[in-house]
Amino acid sequence: MKKKPFQQIIDQLSSVLSDEQIKMLPRKWEKIGDVLILRLDQPLISVQKEVASVYAEVLNCKSVLKDTGGIIGQFRIPEISFVYGDKDTVTIHKENSIKYKLDPSEIMFSSGNM
Repeated sequence: MKKKPFQQIIDQLSSVLSDEQIKMLPRKWEKIGDVLILRLDQPLISVQKEVASVYAEVLNCKSVLKDTGGIIGQFRIPEISFVYGDKDTVTIHKENSIKYKLDPSEIMFSSGNM
């Protein structure tokens, strides 16, 4: 039986991270097209590239962004920083047979919110 994505992530990172860091790995993420957005706790910042590379591999993403502060302002601009992969974060996200071309580092998008 194939392991769930989060278990695959733990398996790959268990030799790199401490037990405390493993417990802090994000169990939730936002995947928009082939761009992944993660929230990382402070103890994971020093290993964020390693963590992001494993998430990207397991979840088949070209880029990983870190949510650094949510959505701000009248225009709902995300506070995001680039962590890993292709710096061109423009992607095509398909939902309910509709294709959206967007850059998750520039605009807020909430999948499943249609």
